[in-house]
Amino acid sequence: MGNLGGGAANAVTFANVDVPTAGVYQLEIDYATKGARVLQMSLNGAMAQDLVLDGSSFDDPVATVLEVRLLTGRNTLRFGNAIGFAPDLDRVVVAPRPVLARLGATSRACPAEPVR
Repeated sequence: MGNLGGGAANAVTFANVDVPTAGVYQLEIDYATKGARVLQMSLNGAMAQDLVLDGSSFDDPVATVLEVRLLTGRNTLRFGNAIGFAPDLDRVVVAPRPVLARLGATSRACPAEPVR
């Protein structure tokens, strides 16, 4: 979906984002842009947050993954940019957050590099 932004009315709303239980989910946004652009995202009518997204081509989508807290049942996602042009949207995917233990992986903090 292209031509988002450049005014508050130039946005896209996904009004039927249904999840079975409340909690944290992964939101993957596949977008295309040449250079940095701001995508404003609002979840369930909350104040929009600015996502600064960068890319090298409108022909080669790039993915960014965020964690979002969704409510049980229907949720609403809105994307646009009230002031400037937003990146083009290629795909938006909501999925359960992976549990590392189920994947056989572990996580730990990376040790800090000594300052020289």
